[in-house]
Amino acid sequence: GEPAPCLAGLRSSPLPPRIGRGGAPRLCLERVAAASNAESNSDADRNPDMDEVLEQIRGLFDVAEDAEEEGEGEGDASTETEDEAASAAQRDRAYEMFDRLEDVVLAQEDVVEELIPRARAAWEALRHKTTSGEIGFAELQSTFARIDATAQVVEELRLLIGHPEELGVAVARMQDFLLFQRLSGWLPAILKLRELFDDIIALGKDVDPLYDALAQAAARVAGGVADQTLATIPGLVGSVRDVLAPYPAAQLDFLAKLAEDGGFVDWLLARSSTEEFNQLLQVVRGYNEDPRLLSSIASLVTVRTLLIDVIYGQHYADLEGFLDAFKQQDLSGAAQDENSAMWHLGNIVNTFEALVEVFEKQTKSPGIKSCYDLAEILEKGYFVLRATAEASEVVTMELREEGGADGADAAPPRVESIEYLLDLRSKLLMTEIPEEVEAEIGARSLVDAFVGQLQVIGEMQDALLQLHRRGHVAYQAAFRIERRFTLDGRDELLKDLAGLQQDAAAWAATVKAAREKFYFLNSFTMMELLRMRECLNKCVAAEAGDNKDEGGDTDKDTTAQEEAMAMEAAAEAAAAPPQAEPQPDDAKDEGLAQLVSMGFTAMFARAALRETGGNVENAVNFCLSNAQHAERIAAEEELLSGGGGAAAA
Repeated sequence: GEPAPCLAGLRSSPLPPRIGRGGAPRLCLERVAAASNAESNSDADRNPDMDEVLEQIRGLFDVAEDAEEEGEGEGDASTETEDEAASAAQRDRAYEMFDRLEDVVLAQEDVVEELIPRARAAWEALRHKTTSGEIGFAELQSTFARIDATAQVVEELRLLIGHPEELGVAVARMQDFLLFQRLSGWLPAILKLRELFDDIIALGKDVDPLYDALAQAAARVAGGVADQTLATIPGLVGSVRDVLAPYPAAQLDFLAKLAEDGGFVDWLLARSSTEEFNQLLQVVRGYNEDPRLLSSIASLVTVRTLLIDVIYGQHYADLEGFLDAFKQQDLSGAAQDENSAMWHLGNIVNTFEALVEVFEKQTKSPGIKSCYDLAEILEKGYFVLRATAEASEVVTMELREEGGADGADAAPPRVESIEYLLDLRSKLLMTEIPEEVEAEIGARSLVDAFVGQLQVIGEMQDALLQLHRRGHVAYQAAFRIERRFTLDGRDELLKDLAGLQQDAAAWAATVKAAREKFYFLNSFTMMELLRMRECLNKCVAAEAGDNKDEGGDTDKDTTAQEEAMAMEAAAEAAAAPPQAEPQPDDAKDEGLAQLVSMGFTAMFARAALRETGGNVENAVNFCLSNAQHAERIAAEEELLSGGGGAAAA
C-alpha cells in the first residue's frame, strides 16, 4: 500500500521540529509533571495541559521560532493571545516547570519507545492532511510557508509523501498556496501602480480587461482565509494564475516594492530631466558625507536609470502594455544581493523620506534654509558659555540629539561657533519669510526670539571676557553655564547678564581696594597673582600629602581653605572704607616740582608722594628703587586718579 514515512526523511527535513509544536519538549514536560504530582494538591497541577504549559514557556522565554516573526500566521497570534490571557498562577507554573526541565534527561529507551513513535505519528498525520488537502491555512503558514525556496518545498513533499501520483497532486496544490501567499502583495501593488501611472496609460481602468480581472482576484484573495484548506485554495487563484504567468516572479516582487511608496513614484515622475536630476545630486553630494545618505543616492541613481526607458517619454495602450515594458529590464537577483535591482529599490524606498528632507534643505535659498536651521536650533539647541581669554571660544551652540533615558544612546552634539550664530542672524534679518514657511514653522517669532537672545548673549560674552581677564577666581577654566534656546528664554538670559555685570563691578572694587591696601600687589597683574596662588596651593597640597601620616586627614582640604580665606580677605578689603588720599598742600606741590625737575614724570612722582605720605626724601628713594616699573606705576596712578581703578586691574 502506501509508503510509510522513513526515519531518513525525518532526519533530513526541517519540518519535524515544527510538527506538533515540538515532541521532545512535551515529553520532558510530562516527566516534570509526573515528578511534581506528589507535591501538588490541585488536580489541575497534577494533570496540567501540556500544550498550554509548553506554549506559556515558549512565550515567556522566546523559545519558539515563530515568536521572532511578529504578525505572521494565526499560530503566532493565538500563542500571543494565550500568553497574555494566562493568569499569574499559570505563569508561575510555567517558570517552575521551565526550571525543572534542566534536570530532565531522556534516556535512550525514552527516545526509542516514546519520542520516535510520536514523531512518526505526527509525520504521518501531516502526510495524510497534505495528500487529502485537509491541512488548514494556519498550519500551512506555520510549516511549508516558512521554507523560503519553492524547490525546497517540493523536496519536503517528496520526503513526506513519496507516492508519485499523490505527490504530483500535492505539489500542484502547494504551488497554488505559495502563489496565493504572494498574490496578497502583488495584486494590490499592480492596481496601485495603475493609479500612479495613469497619465501614461491610455485605456481607462474601468474598461481595461486586465485591470478588471486583477481587481476581482484581489477582492477574492483579500476575503476570509481562515476556513481555506490546501484543497480549496486552487479555486481562489485559478482565474489569475494564467493571467500573471507571463510575468516573472522577480518582476512582480519589484513592482510590489515600488508601489510601497507612492511619494517616491510621484517624485520620480516629476524629474524626467536627467540634467536637472544630476544637478540636484551634485548639490546634495557637495554638502554631505554621510555613508548612508551616499548609499541612498547611489540606489536612487540605479533605480532611476533602470526605469528611464519605462516611465519617461512613454505612453502605453493599456495596463498589459505597461507591465510588458518591465519584462525588458533586468530585475533578477535576490533582495539580499547588493548588486540586484531589488536591493537598490528596497534601499531607496526605506530611506526616501530622509533623503527628500536633505534635498529640500540643501536646495532652498540661503535665507529660507536659515529659517529651517533656526527651527532645528529651537528643537535641539543649547547656548553654552565658558570663561576663557579667547573671545571666539566663550560662546558656542550645541545641537543635541535625543537619546535614551540616561542619555547613553545619544550621539555626540554638533557644536557651532559664535561666528556661525552671527552669520545665521545676518541671513535671517535679510530674508523675507514666505507665508508657507511662516505657517509651517512660525519663522517670524523664531527670528525675533533668536535675534533678541543673541544680543544678550553678546553682552554676556563681553562680561565673561572681562571677568576672566581681570582674574575673577570664579570665572576661570572650570566655569560653564548652558541655556536652552526657547521662544521665551530672553528673560532668563537677562537675569544671567545682570548677575555677571554685578560680579564684574564687585570684583573691580575688590581689586582696587586690595591694590590700595597692599601696594606690593601692583607689581603683578591679576593673572600673575592667580598663577602664584595656584602654585602655592599645589605646594601646600604636596606638603599636606607628605605630612598625612603625622596629621591624619586634617590637611586634605587645605587648598579649598586657602581659596576661601583669599576670597574672604578680598571681600573684607572691598567692604572696608577706602583710605583717603592725602590732600595736596604747598609742600607736596614743591615736592612734586622737585621730583619732576629730577626727570621723573608727573604721574610717577605723584604715585611716589602718595605712597610715602608726602615725604619728598622717601619719594625720591621710591622713584629710584622702582624706576624699572615707572611706566606701569604712572599708568596705574593716572587710572586711579581719574576714577578708573577697576580698569587698572
